[in-house]
Amino acid sequence: MAAKDPNYHKNYYKEHEEKIKKQLKDNYKKNKRKRIHYSRVYSSESKMKAKYNRPVKNLIRDRIISEIQRRDIKTILTLESEDFLFAEEIPQKKVYVFEIDKKIHNLMRKNKPRNVILNQGGISDFSEYDMDVDCIYLDFCCTFKTAKEEIYLLKEKISKSKLFIVTFCTWDETKSPDGDYQFELINKLQTMLEINFKVIFGQGYRDKKHSTMVTIILENGIQ
Repeated sequence: MAAKDPNYHKNYYKEHEEKIKKQLKDNYKKNKRKRIHYSRVYSSESKMKAKYNRPVKNLIRDRIISEIQRRDIKTILTLESEDFLFAEEIPQKKVYVFEIDKKIHNLMRKNKPRNVILNQGGISDFSEYDMDVDCIYLDFCCTFKTAKEEIYLLKEKISKSKLFIVTFCTWDETKSPDGDYQFELINKLQTMLEINFKVIFGQGYRDKKHSTMVTIILENGIQ
C-alpha cells in the first residue's frame, strides 16, 4: 500500500538520490562504446525509410523487450511505429496501440500484427477504458514538459502497471547525457505520479544533430 505521508515519495528520492545518480552514470559509462559504434552506423543509414528502425533506437528497444520478457507481463499499452517494430518482436504479448492521426491509423490497420489491438485516438484515451495493463511504454518525440499532461491522465493506469517505460526528447536541455538530468526526469515523474519507482535502466543518446533522447525503464515498487 502507498504511504500515507504526502511527502513520502519526495523523501524517498532524496534518501536514495546518490544511489540512483550513480546507477544512471554507471549505465551511461558502461554503454558508451556501444553508443559510439551505433552512432557511426546510424550516420551511414540516415536515409532509412522507417524512421524508428535506427541502430541506436533498436538497441534501446532490445533492452526494453528483454526487461519485459523477464517478467510476467502479458498486456502492454504503447505508441507504435507504422511498421510495428516493437509489437512484432513480442508476438506472444497483447499490445494495445493508439494512433491519433487518421491517415496513419488507416495505414497501420493494413500492417497490423495479430497481437495488436489498434485504436484511433490519443494514448491518454486509454484512461477511460475499464481495464489495466501490465506494462506501459510511451515513446514520445517531445519533451517531458509537452508530454506530462498525457502522462498525468494515465496516472491511475500507470500505478497499476508493473513496468513504466518512457522516452523523451530533451532537445538542447542537456548537451552531455551524464545521468544527472535523467535523475531529474525520474524525480519529476515520481512526484507527479506519486509512485515509488525502482530504476531499472536509464539511457541518454543522441538521435539527431539537434536533440538528445532519453529512455527510462521504471518498475513499480508499490504492488
